Amino acid sequence: MKKSVILFALPCFLLMLSISGCKTDDFDGPGLNDLYGEFDILEPMALSRSTVDFANQETVYFTAAFSKIIDWKIAITGQETGSQKVITGKSAKIDVSNSLWMGNTTVFPIFGAEACDVMMTFLNEPDTLRTTLTIAAPKTNPGVLIDNFEHGLNPNYANWGIHGVNFYPDSTDHPAAEGDFYFRLNGTCQLGLAHQQNLDSAIGRSHLFRIAFQSE
Repeated sequence: MKKSVILFALPCFLLMLSISGCKTDDFDGPGLNDLYGEFDILEPMALSRSTVDFANQETVYFTAAFSKIIDWKIAITGQETGSQKVITGKSAKIDVSNSLWMGNTTVFPIFGAEACDVMMTFLNEPDTLRTTLTIAAPKTNPGVLIDNFEHGLNPNYANWGIHGVNFYPDSTDHPAAEGDFYFRLNGTCQLGLAHQQNLDSAIGRSHLFRIAFQSE
């Protein structure tokens, strides 16, 4: 009788061991709540500071918390310049690690000292959070300004002589990074070694030009 009890108990013990060994808290992919759960704002949007001085290396970040992981977007728009900074992410929490702003720009022109509208939106959700932020001083970009082309093209500039390309100050189609005008290069060409030599002789190798590029 004792032997039969031992033989019966041993398979039960192995069965319990195998069941307990399969239990785990780790899994791949999003949780069911992130896929099918209802979206709620647990903590509304807040700013680390309401006024920021980017010229003195100050920064600002945003905070918020949600009931599930979601795609979010923060759009900061200057009330005077119309400049825009866009911050995007996918998380259930927004903090300094994913929303830090150092004063840079996503859409020209560059921000000035101005009040800004801040709007947070969410993918496939109607909720919209709004607040305002004041820039006491904009971010400074190091370098020496050679020309802003606000008064036309300097007649002393050398002709770079690249066939098929036009060079002229412009203020249409796209906003300038700063001010009203920008230097527009318009046309198609093959830029070879000879053209590079012409460019080097025109501006000199010791000069450094800071150019803001915007492409489509």
